[in-house]
Amino acid sequence: MSDPERGLDAALAQALAPPKLPAGFRSRLMASVARQGEYRVPESRMALAADLERQLQELRAGHLRLQRRTLLSLLAAAFTAGLLAKTAVPELYARFGDLGLFALATVGALAGVAIAAAYWWRGEQL
Repeated sequence: MSDPERGLDAALAQALAPPKLPAGFRSRLMASVARQGEYRVPESRMALAADLERQLQELRAGHLRLQRRTLLSLLAAAFTAGLLAKTAVPELYARFGDLGLFALATVGALAGVAIAAAYWWRGEQL
């Protein structure tokens, strides 16, 4: 340690009183350090393996929920699109003539953008 550091340490020691420690602090500290040193590899390995298995099960369950939700969303969208096409296409051709199919695609795209914007504003992930 250099002379300026020693001088600073001496000045701090005079200016600041060390805090009072509770009774038995040193013995409890040393016992805690000794307990932490008792590291058993087989027990730790088993605990880590169990924790890893639990995390993998949670991940698989979440993935399965996501797959189910996606499948149900796709089925609902397909049935809705089929019903809309069955009912709306003749009406669109009657109103817009040859541009009826373009009007249907435009309405579908706008509906998709509106749904995505609603999710985005609510802060959810698609």
